[in-house]
Amino acid sequence: MITFTNPLILLLAIPLLYGIFYLYKHSSVNIGSFRSKAVLTIRIIIILCLLLGLAGITFVKQSNKLCVLFAIDASNSIREISLKYAKWYINNSISNMGSDDQAGVLLFGEDTSLELAPSSNCKIIQFQSQPKTNFTNIARALRMCLGIFPEDAQKRIILFTDGNETLEQSLQEAIIANANGIEISIIPLHPHWETEVLIENLFLPKQIKEGEPFHLRILTRSYSKQKGKLWILRNGIPILTKNVELEEGRQVFTFLDKIAESGFHSYETYLEIDNDTIGANNRFQGFTLVQGKPKVLLIDNDRSQAQYLLSALQKEDLDTELRNASSIPKRLEQLQNYDLLIFNDISSLYLNEYQMKMIQSYVRDLSGGFMMIGGENSFGMGGYYQTPIEETLPVDMNLKFKKFFPSLAMMLVIDKSGSMCGVGGGGQQKIDLAKEAAIQAVSLLTDQDKIGVIAFDGAAKWIVNLTSAKDKKDIIKKISTLRAGGGTNMYPALEQAHNKLVSTDAKIKHIVLLTD
Repeated sequence: MITFTNPLILLLAIPLLYGIFYLYKHSSVNIGSFRSKAVLTIRIIIILCLLLGLAGITFVKQSNKLCVLFAIDASNSIREISLKYAKWYINNSISNMGSDDQAGVLLFGEDTSLELAPSSNCKIIQFQSQPKTNFTNIARALRMCLGIFPEDAQKRIILFTDGNETLEQSLQEAIIANANGIEISIIPLHPHWETEVLIENLFLPKQIKEGEPFHLRILTRSYSKQKGKLWILRNGIPILTKNVELEEGRQVFTFLDKIAESGFHSYETYLEIDNDTIGANNRFQGFTLVQGKPKVLLIDNDRSQAQYLLSALQKEDLDTELRNASSIPKRLEQLQNYDLLIFNDISSLYLNEYQMKMIQSYVRDLSGGFMMIGGENSFGMGGYYQTPIEETLPVDMNLKFKKFFPSLAMMLVIDKSGSMCGVGGGGQQKIDLAKEAAIQAVSLLTDQDKIGVIAFDGAAKWIVNLTSAKDKKDIIKKISTLRAGGGTNMYPALEQAHNKLVSTDAKIKHIVLLTD
């Protein structure tokens, strides 16, 4: 039987063969009839070979030979009588196999042992393999089955298990087997621990800070309703005992703890159950590394107000440092010494663009904590709209869902006289600071707002007539062209701005004067 992995490729044969015949019929080269037909034949053969290769042609030979692999779960959860049943089933199946058929046997628990390699002459008398039995890894057993199948036979896996996977998940291997035409049949085995209780896992952080509260989670499994006592030990010393009622199935018990001393600490938990089958699986251990106390940098301009938050943080055993907004770190290496940065009602006026990007990197790249507490100077009124700080926070600084925005008309009156060539804050020219402020103001406007720009030195000059703020790029481009020089006559510019606003019907009207 012939099969193709990409049969649609064969559709290309139609235009390609047509092209070859077209060239053959319309060729002006005179090489003789026989040579011309030979070239045509060779071209057709080459094209067909290429297309068949690209289409993934495969010659499949049908085989009636069958290879069956029996995979038996031999973990602690399986009863001896279930293993005897599996052995009987295998022997009975082998006795009914054809002469060309093959069978193999694997036993698995935490690992997988090959009891008998695939063979046409096998009979189970007694299981000899001894896999590790504390866990059940079905995925590993399936992987071994997929690897030892002979190529020239139909393939089938018969899986004896109770389905209690404690290591990995076998779904991916089952998908691979199905894609390769391998049938998997499951014969359920009943566990022998109807009264069994075990601790499946202990979850705790790998690293914590000194004095930092954290959750300790214990995952238990019970095959029936049970009562018992749960113990938790830290460094071998009991820190908690609790009477628990276990429902059938899995349960999670959560406890809060904190450690005041740095270094490695071990935890152990175990269950005391009267009616239990295997006591060895009632314990579980875990470890955690405790580092120094969490360091918090609190930024607050009102020291009297800050004392309440500072006191609350220190009561939680957090090493907290209080600074005002003018002392916000200016370099990332200064900030990375802290685990948490808190802004308490801080305006964006205290930060430059680099500091905002630094805080964004501190959170995004160094996994630092950042908290902003609202107030009259922060959030909406704080000037963080469209800044790296807004991108970092899980909030928007713009009122997206407000149903009604009153119309706004704003006139920017910018001083471009000779004195604006002087140096202002941050080492920039005053005219550059004024242009930057104007551009930021324009970027905050909505499409429904109106904006006008007048520049003045000895005389007033319109840069942007009062118009809709839709085309912000063009407005910003015009503002960027301003250069300082000339005298100073402010009144005509303010008068023209006032007159223009008087004649507009906007609900809110502003004149913003940018001058030294």
